Amino acid sequence: FIRITPREEPSSPSNPTANPLRYQYRYGTHHTKMFLVGFKDRLRVIIHTANLIHVDIYKKAQGAYIQDFPYKSKQSSSRSSSEINTCDFEKCLIGYMESYGYKKPHDWISSHDGLEKVTLQQQLSLYDFTAANVVLIPSIPGYYSFPDKCKTQGYMKLKSAVEQHVAAGSQSDGQVICQFSSIGALSEKWLREFVSSISIKDVQHHETAKTGKAAKLVDLVKLVYPTVEEIEQSIEGFAGGNSVPGKKKNVEKSFLKPLYCKWASFDEFSVRNPLHKKKNVPHIKSYYQLKPGGSDMEWFMMGSQNLSKAAWGEIINGKYGKCLRVLSWELGVFVAPSLVGGRLVPFTENSHGQEGATIIPLPYALNPERYSCNDEPWTID
Repeated sequence: FIRITPREEPSSPSNPTANPLRYQYRYGTHHTKMFLVGFKDRLRVIIHTANLIHVDIYKKAQGAYIQDFPYKSKQSSSRSSSEINTCDFEKCLIGYMESYGYKKPHDWISSHDGLEKVTLQQQLSLYDFTAANVVLIPSIPGYYSFPDKCKTQGYMKLKSAVEQHVAAGSQSDGQVICQFSSIGALSEKWLREFVSSISIKDVQHHETAKTGKAAKLVDLVKLVYPTVEEIEQSIEGFAGGNSVPGKKKNVEKSFLKPLYCKWASFDEFSVRNPLHKKKNVPHIKSYYQLKPGGSDMEWFMMGSQNLSKAAWGEIINGKYGKCLRVLSWELGVFVAPSLVGGRLVPFTENSHGQEGATIIPLPYALNPERYSCNDEPWTID
């Protein structure tokens, strides 16, 4: 078992023997949650949202993507890397792992005694990822120039995935749902740009038929974030709020308040739905866009990314020119109907009988309810 995680405070000097990751920017952190599990005949990739602590595993609402990948065929393995058509998933995964700077060779498969030790990146290149049914959405600290390098990171990578796998031929103006357990110091301008970029329509320039003005954010996006009452009534009580570290100065901005929606739902369907975790504090982070009618998803994304500039990136103009600045390590997965060959629907009593449907085990209501006038968003201070 090899653990590659930062064990130091951001201000500590780098210690290569314990921590191959160096904190690169202020306010940035390593936030990815991932397992790479090697078996004799395959690799299991697990990208999830839980920290490796008891309360996260047993009491919080979390999400995980799990898929196994076999070794490449002997014919592929015998060809040079320049001859092999490496898929995007492989390129992205290896590129992400290279950012850790972990280059120590290992005998990764214990049953392969006597073989030459290789780096983790070399070992990953032996597996066939062509059956991957998701797109990796990474964030690696750095500055990424326009128009090309920025498309590999943060919300610009998510934007590219939507454009490539969903947007063609679709004119959906369904709302974007953002669900998270922490929120950064956002501006209305950044949030509008973020929603615009990941929406099928360019909502930044969307105009209402009546006024001709830019559409209001409240018509474009819903932010799913727990209320004080939901934290209090969770199975952990107020102690559960420690994993929802929203600060008052960030959470209670006036432009955000109309956008908030409840985590818990108590309608008849939700009460009967075993996947709705209204009594469990959310630690999952998920994003999707509703289809017209509100019963399907245009696309879905789950990962470690909270709603912050540090996680998703911010477009700036500086000494590097126009670029996307990313502060934190993050990793998530994106899925769309074109990638799985069917509609994306949440679990319902009848979802298993829907032909050609891929079920997303959403732990909250697909079309979440807005806060009432008495609801207050949870803050830790």
